[in-house]
Amino acid sequence: MKILQINNYNYLKGGSEKVYQESIKLLIKNGHQVNYFSISSPYDDIICEGKSIEVNLWKDAKNIIEKIKAVRNFIYNRKVAYELDQYLRLNRPDVAHLHIFYGTLSNSVVDILKKHRIPMVQTVHEFRLLCPCYTCLTPSLNICEHCASTIFKLPCIYKKCIKSNLPMSLIAALECFVRDRFFNYQKEIAAFIMVSQFIMNKHLQYYPKISSKCIQIYNSVDVAIYKRYSIPGRDKENYYLYLGRLSYEKGVRTLIDVFIKNPNLKLKIAGTGPADDELKKLILQSNASNIEFLGFVSGELLYRTIAFARYTMVPSEWYENNPLSVIESLALGTPVIGSRIGGIPELIEHGCNGFLHEARSEDSLCKVLRQAEQLTLKEYEVMCEYSQQIAFEKFDNEIYYEKLITLYKRIINNE
Repeated sequence: MKILQINNYNYLKGGSEKVYQESIKLLIKNGHQVNYFSISSPYDDIICEGKSIEVNLWKDAKNIIEKIKAVRNFIYNRKVAYELDQYLRLNRPDVAHLHIFYGTLSNSVVDILKKHRIPMVQTVHEFRLLCPCYTCLTPSLNICEHCASTIFKLPCIYKKCIKSNLPMSLIAALECFVRDRFFNYQKEIAAFIMVSQFIMNKHLQYYPKISSKCIQIYNSVDVAIYKRYSIPGRDKENYYLYLGRLSYEKGVRTLIDVFIKNPNLKLKIAGTGPADDELKKLILQSNASNIEFLGFVSGELLYRTIAFARYTMVPSEWYENNPLSVIESLALGTPVIGSRIGGIPELIEHGCNGFLHEARSEDSLCKVLRQAEQLTLKEYEVMCEYSQQIAFEKFDNEIYYEKLITLYKRIINNE
């Protein structure tokens, strides 16, 4: 089968890029011809043949003329349309798998694929169909779904949801309006892969007509690789680990406040992000010697850091969908403590492979930490073993592949 994978970026910028890259590797491993289409970057990971193109981004615009062009390109990039059209004339795939393409590759991708009558699958990594800023959060980090039921996305504009910036919020709302009016994904895309039951239910709440096009498939990892780095529960070190983006919707501030109040518990933080400096300043002011920043960690060092952790922490305060950090942790035999929001409760069985607490609640998180600390060594070892068992049964690459290839065949045959 010939498959074209499409994503804005062709390097590990975030969790969605990892899913995009792992999908390519898995399909190639199983004998399929896979190509990619993305914008070009000096950080590109070339893991298969494909096409990357230079795109002028909004942040690079230096004058008013360039900014106007950047707005147009954000909505519909003519250069992308031309390049994709030319590419498809020479390299026609059986199916196109879309990831995050809007705003950079733009709506032109859907337009050109439709022109060439290539069936499209989209993995829905976030809430862009419902919310112009894709997070369903206001600038004050409150959950908001007001735009999901409006045509013009006015709440995004008057709340200045995009970086508290009125022009940027207006542009994002305009892009969503043009998309829904002229490049309707719900109509043109043959199937939507929903990465959690939560995100599927949330989309069907506002777009019930796409129910026949939706399939729920969890993100996955190669559990066998992760098993090489796992260690028995009795050999783990006595620290909790947060890994991921340092931003307030991830609940990192709440997490740090809790560990400041529990100086007997050690927390390690792996990652970088916009809240990096403020969080480090908070810890210095609090004289919290039990909290350590590791910075950006990847590869084998990251695997070992997770494997030796007593628990990993996912204290998100937004509609987290299907965080790979949870799946990776379980595959390494490390239980997870996460907030009861979004798709997280689908991954964590309370008391079996981790614990759940209420989002934004320090009291609830403290209570769960006490529960975690009270486990006997035997109980904890059982929890570690069950974590890895669940990863193999529900989140292994082979399970993902079988569901993915079945979906491809279905839409190619127009079933």
